[in-house]
Amino acid sequence: MVDSSATFNATGFVSASAFDFTIDDRPAGIATSLPATYDVSGLTEGVHTVRLDVNGLSASTTIVVDHSPPTLTVAPTDGGEGDPAFYPEVRPPYWDIVVSDSASAVTVRCTITSAAGYHSGDACSAGTPYHPTLSFGSWVLAVTATDEAGHTTTVTRSFTYQRHPDAPVIDGATLTGPAASFAFASRVPGVTYECRLEGKAWQPCTSPAAYTGVADGGHTFWVRSILPDTTTGLTNTFGFTVDGTKPAFLANRFSAAPAELVGADDAPLTWRWLQVEPHPATTECSLTPTGAEPDWQPCGRSAVLTPTAGSGPYHFRVRAIDLVGNVGTLEDTFEYDVTPPTIAVSPPERRATRKRSFAIAPDEPLTTQECRMDRGEWSPCGATLVLTGITDGHHTLTVRGTDRVALTATASRRFYVDGTAPFVAFRGHATRTMELHGRRSGVKEVAMRSDEPAVLHCSLNRGEWRRCGGSARRPVTDATVRFRVGPGTHDLRAYGVDRFGNRGSVSRLRWRVRR
Repeated sequence: MVDSSATFNATGFVSASAFDFTIDDRPAGIATSLPATYDVSGLTEGVHTVRLDVNGLSASTTIVVDHSPPTLTVAPTDGGEGDPAFYPEVRPPYWDIVVSDSASAVTVRCTITSAAGYHSGDACSAGTPYHPTLSFGSWVLAVTATDEAGHTTTVTRSFTYQRHPDAPVIDGATLTGPAASFAFASRVPGVTYECRLEGKAWQPCTSPAAYTGVADGGHTFWVRSILPDTTTGLTNTFGFTVDGTKPAFLANRFSAAPAELVGADDAPLTWRWLQVEPHPATTECSLTPTGAEPDWQPCGRSAVLTPTAGSGPYHFRVRAIDLVGNVGTLEDTFEYDVTPPTIAVSPPERRATRKRSFAIAPDEPLTTQECRMDRGEWSPCGATLVLTGITDGHHTLTVRGTDRVALTATASRRFYVDGTAPFVAFRGHATRTMELHGRRSGVKEVAMRSDEPAVLHCSLNRGEWRRCGGSARRPVTDATVRFRVGPGTHDLRAYGVDRFGNRGSVSRLRWRVRR
């Protein structure tokens, strides 16, 4: 099948420099090589004979020329014109498809598209009425005919498929537990009615049609009006639900829920549930602090929520409300913790010895608690930490802990260790002999120096120890003491106490007094 051009080839010929073609015994041209292409747009549609002569030999074949697309007619089977309306009982949607093409066979395809976007493509054929299965609504039928030469013709028809305007109108339903009644009417006078529920036989009826003992679940009420002097019935339907049981949740539990204690890293929180009731109208959820009024929000078969009132106990509720107002509920409680713990480290005792004791008090139970001094290694520790062998100088104790929801806290305490007692020395190599020059007594002046601030204590000639330099509030490193002494040998002893209570060793100075 060709349209405007045809390409020819041949085998079995010896090499030649000219290939003489004729079409329908009329010269078509001489080709110098094969394959050769010729313009056939001037040929009439139909069958034509092509002959090739080469070196006294000849061969022939036929071609079919088709210049025109197929002719296509699409119309309702009953002959309706324009944009027709179809009805289930009295005029179902049947279309006649008529195709003609003078030169080739034709294939036909039908496509149905709705205003809502539904799309379906079906193979269909000319000569057989096309009857699509449809729901009520507006539709567009597109029929495309394609011949062997690739020519296509498309015809579209718009139509509606709807309930017949003379079908009975159902005014509504009255549902009372397992009982249901339906009111209906027709605008056509003199009709009679038949009614049924799904799965039941048609029975003569009048409005309202009443039924009892209807099982829980979804049902369909059918009514049809029989036109006078005919057996034709126009049908209408009404879907309804009978429900005398409140919605129930499978095993009265959640299929997924948060733990009893959750933290910030666990939010948002997810609940899932399986619902036995097949016809809930609405499902609502509420997450509030325990004791607060529910704050119902729409939800489906699960809820993903985040507590918004900070740490504390919370109450989650889900309720399913069916079409007739029955309510089923399911509840969950949990503790929400987004507040990190705090750790108090009591100050060490004031004495700066090389052994220190610390009290560690977190404000909530911890799953882990570790301590370290300065930049040392972390190690587990309890409510009381005792450190020994601490070197002199400034130090930092750091405590870290993790609570039950993995929130962490860190606390530190700086302290100072001075385990070295002060050393007191007598300054200036005090003279060992003192001359009175005939006097009975004289004043001896002695200078002392401590290697760190301290309170100095002195004792002369093994007498009572007395403070002789500085005070607790103002320790000193230098002091001078004076004594009135008489002839003889004298002995001065001194030691210092630093601000941390370290007492130094006793230093001793002896000298003689001569008259």
